[in-house]
Amino acid sequence: GGGGGGTPQPVNSDQPYFGFQVEKQVAPMPNNSAPRYPDMLRSANVEGEVLAQFVVDTLGRAEMQTFKVLKSSHDLFTNSVKSALSNMRFYPAEVGGRKVKQLVQMPFQFTLTKS
Repeated sequence: GGGGGGTPQPVNSDQPYFGFQVEKQVAPMPNNSAPRYPDMLRSANVEGEVLAQFVVDTLGRAEMQTFKVLKSSHDLFTNSVKSALSNMRFYPAEVGGRKVKQLVQMPFQFTLTKS
């Protein structure tokens, strides 16, 4: 590994809000497609959950550079959530009638429906 000096970040007045600070919280749009169940885990009958944290911007898109996994039962689930999330759309959070960024924590469940 190596270091390398990072440039200092400018003070960001556009900091994301937390859920308790907004009047209208981020909500996923109804036509989002769920993360794809990894074939390997499905055939192994492995269920799981990913708890992801990310910022949703004012356009309702997840800012992928803010994506963080708080809890995951498998890396393949994580990858699936990541790729799904970049295509997902959300209703942005609102404060005082204007759209703001919000830091959200969202659980993604992977369950096998027994037919």
